[in-house]
Amino acid sequence: MNSANPMDQPSPGLSAGDVRTFPRWNTVRTQDGRTHYEVQTEILDEALRAQSLDRLLGLMRERQEAAVYLCGARLDNNHGLGSEELGALLSVMPEDGIKAGIPGYHPGSTEVYVTFQGEVILEVLEQGLVVTKTSNASHVVVLSPGQCHRVRDEPGRPAASLIVKTNLRHRPDVVRCDCCGYFRDPQDCPLHQSWRSAAAQ
Repeated sequence: MNSANPMDQPSPGLSAGDVRTFPRWNTVRTQDGRTHYEVQTEILDEALRAQSLDRLLGLMRERQEAAVYLCGARLDNNHGLGSEELGALLSVMPEDGIKAGIPGYHPGSTEVYVTFQGEVILEVLEQGLVVTKTSNASHVVVLSPGQCHRVRDEPGRPAASLIVKTNLRHRPDVVRCDCCGYFRDPQDCPLHQSWRSAAAQ
């Protein structure tokens, strides 16, 4: 390529013409037999026609797609961008509460919660203790690699967040209680105890 325009040059780390492929999210939804990819593509098409983020968040709630990846190692919709370096998703609460409420950590990734509607309360394990952190319009929560955390599932408290995660190529990408590297027995983990206690209520 002989263009003087730097935008015409290949991205660092990729040869000219080199294209990475990313898998589609073809898991079938239990509620209607359609794939998440298909439903999320429709949601984004409609929101883009309306040019409205609020419309997108409303459709996510209405059509039971609690988290929509805009960028990541898997293509969740026809508008998603594949990347092994950066994940970015929109999450709506309380719809995403059950999944986000499961404790886990990302050994090689930093995760940032930017909550722009309502607030999200995270429980984070720090030096063997559960610490509460709140993400809202005036406070961002940054989770370091390996920091175990969970989002409190609080029905009746709507919130919306942009969640950003780095270094998606790291394996394992997420570690849950059954494979925890901090506690041999998950029952000994105060964060696991908090999760089980909340689930029992």
